[in-house]
Amino acid sequence: MVNNAIIPPESPVRYISILENIKGFAYDYRASFIAIGVFIIYVPITAYILWNGFEKTQSSEVVYFSLFLLSCFAEGSRLTLPLFGLWKSYSLFFVFIGRLVFAGRFLAPCSFLLSALFSETEQRQDVDRNCVLCILLAIFVAILVPLDTSVVTSSCTIWWGYRSLFVIMRIMFYILTFISIMLNAYKKDSVELKGNATGFIILILGYSLLQASDNFITMFISIIFFITGTVIYLRTLHSRYLWN
Repeated sequence: MVNNAIIPPESPVRYISILENIKGFAYDYRASFIAIGVFIIYVPITAYILWNGFEKTQSSEVVYFSLFLLSCFAEGSRLTLPLFGLWKSYSLFFVFIGRLVFAGRFLAPCSFLLSALFSETEQRQDVDRNCVLCILLAIFVAILVPLDTSVVTSSCTIWWGYRSLFVIMRIMFYILTFISIMLNAYKKDSVELKGNATGFIILILGYSLLQASDNFITMFISIIFFITGTVIYLRTLHSRYLWN
């Protein structure tokens, strides 16, 4: 940045192309860089909060949330594309970054779904196995997905195949997670779980918008949602185990 050596993608494809015709939502590569930087900063700060606030808590949800942090960490690798101009070289490292980002975006919805489905006390002995299987599945799918290395998005990612199918799958995973949390909340008559479901929706909305942020308005909105959702999600989770 000091030497003005950053090489932003030329003529990138925008995830949300409709924003091009709305005033104030014009593409600005600096917003994309800052959005990626938010993911990089978010991981260690949130990891410290988990370690400090849940150190003595036997919560499987915290372990699964750590998988989500791992997926956020993978988002930070996008910064290498403009920093080193990888999108111009089409090297093996360029392809590796594309698959790493895809693996992270597959891992995120899976981690929350596991957290919602396998959070009971009797299922805690399976947490390690579930995490390993989830990571291996994300890697396996990322290896198989076809990449179009000739197309780079405005948020510094490589265009991958079956995009519509992947988006629908992620949305379905998030919906299933929300339904699972709410069913568990009504079953146990838990106010904390209802708040947890609300925090989850806000968190995922901010997370998804931040991935596609390529202008400052979307970026600021997504950051607010991302942080607010994380606070609500973790606070309600902590309150639940505090009372239990």
